[in-house]
Amino acid sequence: MKRTGRKFVSPIEPLALKWLSLIEFSDEESNRTKLRAQAIRLSNSGYSINQISQICLTTQETVSKWIDGWGKYQFDSLIDKPRPGRTPLIPGDK
Repeated sequence: MKRTGRKFVSPIEPLALKWLSLIEFSDEESNRTKLRAQAIRLSNSGYSINQISQICLTTQETVSKWIDGWGKYQFDSLIDKPRPGRTPLIPGDK
């Protein structure tokens, strides 16, 4: 796909693309992390922010932030940041 006048990730090396695919289909990662990996792969393939937001069922602003994060932090941008909130009553490993 031709890239003109829109925001896309910089071209990604083949090894990094392989890692993104592994993350996307991993049983170990959170759904949000997998979704971000998918969005980055789609952007690298030439999908627009609008198309990615429709595929990922999120806003264009969110996809834009994911692309910006990838540009600055690469794989670290895929991981969820700690979020405030109540301590779970049931441990996450159960």
